[in-house]
Amino acid sequence: RALHVVPAVAPRYGGPSEVALRSVASLREAGVDALLAATDADGEGRLPVSTGEEVDYLGARCIFFPRWRGESLKPSLALARWLRGHAGEFDIVHVHSVFSHPSLAAGRAARRAGVPYVVRPLGQLDEWSLSQHAWRKQAFLAFGARGLVERAAALHWTDESERRRAPRFAADRPSFVAPLGVDERLFEERGAGERERVVLFLSRLHPKKNVEALVDAFASLGREAEGWRLVVAGDGEESYVASLRSRAAAAGGSVEFVGWLTGEQKARVLGSASLFVLPSQQENFGIVVAEAMAAGTPVVVSEAVALSGAVRGADAGWLAPLDSIGLARVLSEAISSPSER
Repeated sequence: RALHVVPAVAPRYGGPSEVALRSVASLREAGVDALLAATDADGEGRLPVSTGEEVDYLGARCIFFPRWRGESLKPSLALARWLRGHAGEFDIVHVHSVFSHPSLAAGRAARRAGVPYVVRPLGQLDEWSLSQHAWRKQAFLAFGARGLVERAAALHWTDESERRRAPRFAADRPSFVAPLGVDERLFEERGAGERERVVLFLSRLHPKKNVEALVDAFASLGREAEGWRLVVAGDGEESYVASLRSRAAAAGGSVEFVGWLTGEQKARVLGSASLFVLPSQQENFGIVVAEAMAAGTPVVVSEAVALSGAVRGADAGWLAPLDSIGLARVLSEAISSPSER
């Protein structure tokens, strides 16, 4: 029996939450009795799910508990109580995230029950991430997060570069590298028709994703991008999304914000775009890059995306600088090179 614990699974939290859901669903298909425990957090609101009982959610077996208060750490006293009472019923606990109350509660409950646990840090331990709100993270490490990492049976890195960028107390722990998998339906043949003139960004809308540079770079192409659209698929904090919309309107160019896309909608847009772009300032894996490549779509990524090495090695796209000028230069090359795409 495997228990997975993640702070939240609402779509707004992006790839890490989706991966946790897929992991549990796939493990169950493989014959493992897997369960995902999470809070019902969904931004300032709550996910419309039953709490305190096992339910099927998006194909995964889950149990949800009310978030008490606060968005960043997602504390849940009910989840902590349940973990204390039930962790001993499992053979292993897989903790997704370091900086959250559910993660600390899961580690403590597993240690108390004598059950080994694995931690997937989600890139939260690399230098760039630790530099964001640094004093708060150092306090949380002292409060219990460092102990969570140091007393884990193993750490689950999704790319070797993630381990290299981690601080010594984490990098020296027993660990393994297991890349993340994609939905195999993305590999299905979708016909040989001409792709739409779309540059696609599909991810959680957050400052670290560097969407501002992408909007500015696309707008600066002017007539070079005539007939092309930049499609921004994703969502995030309301004020931040509003700032991106205002920036796009002021910059000009054809930019569309289409919100969250899931399931068949997501597969369709990944398979019909001519180019996928993820210019993040930090990305410990970049599952959506793997999804785009699975759909046969060439990619443009920054070197801060962990999968950039795989992109370079497979000649599957372009590597771009973080600044808008350098990104515009790469976009120009990709847009004007249909045979290379």
